[in-house]
Amino acid sequence: MLDATGENENGFERATTEWCEDLCWRDREREGLLPMGATNRLANAGRALHGARTIAKMLVEDRRGKLHASEEDGIHYCGLTSMEIEGLGVAMLELMDCAGVGLEQVRDNHLGHLGKPR
Repeated sequence: MLDATGENENGFERATTEWCEDLCWRDREREGLLPMGATNRLANAGRALHGARTIAKMLVEDRRGKLHASEEDGIHYCGLTSMEIEGLGVAMLELMDCAGVGLEQVRDNHLGHLGKPR
């Protein structure tokens, strides 16, 4: 059982289960550097970009493995199926759209989170 400080009866700290970048964004909000609405949109964009970057890395590594296997005898690489590649591509596009919308809302001060426009 955890007490109010997040420690259990053995003195162990509770494990962090949140993404570290989210914690950094919340620190900016607590420090008064960014309002909550802007912080949430930027944190969402950060998560979406992280996901898209990870998918892009998977797709590039898959392509490299397939090229290597096709160019050299004795190299076997199964890799992703065409359906998996298509699904990851669609997911990457959706994540990039999500990031773009959030960044545009902050940039354009869509809901007035950054104060009144000049």
